[in-house]
Amino acid sequence: MVVGWLQQFNGNWLGPFLTAFLTMLILSMLRRMMHGKRSHEPVEVGSIRVSRALIWGLIILSALLATLGVVIAILEPNDPAALFFGPFLAIMFVAMGLFSFLSFSPYYALAWDSQGVEGAAKQYSIKWQIPRNRMTWDEIVTVETKKNGVVCLSSSAKSKIYYSQFFLNHGLFEVTLKSKRPDLFT
Repeated sequence: MVVGWLQQFNGNWLGPFLTAFLTMLILSMLRRMMHGKRSHEPVEVGSIRVSRALIWGLIILSALLATLGVVIAILEPNDPAALFFGPFLAIMFVAMGLFSFLSFSPYYALAWDSQGVEGAAKQYSIKWQIPRNRMTWDEIVTVETKKNGVVCLSSSAKSKIYYSQFFLNHGLFEVTLKSKRPDLFT
């Protein structure tokens, strides 16, 4: 089915061109969403969280791909690979959609004021309500950015606060953190 769809573009430049154009458009929209407002000035009081548009996009994409898995299994009932791959796709993407839905939880938000910062005490959780930690600006001893874009603030009391670089306007917090604690970035 997919191979037949790809073969229709043989010798035709329009299909690959449109695919590349749409891919670039989607990537540019994601980049704009992730970086949000750029500021070089620290913000005294603020809050950031995962972009709702990004979460809805993941949930809709998950639903479409789960539906694709069901359709593959229905259209190819005599193919053992389709009977395995279809339900596998459906289950995997339903789980991904449910996990993405948890990002709507207000407990993942990061908030700061003149005294300190408050945020999620766990990097990931399958619960709606997760524990939160609060620390003053002076208590922060390390800022660690992981490969997956998650940033961990650690305190001297071994408590941690996690936030993601996928949070909308995360740059506002980073500018504020650098102004409050420049020693962490030298």
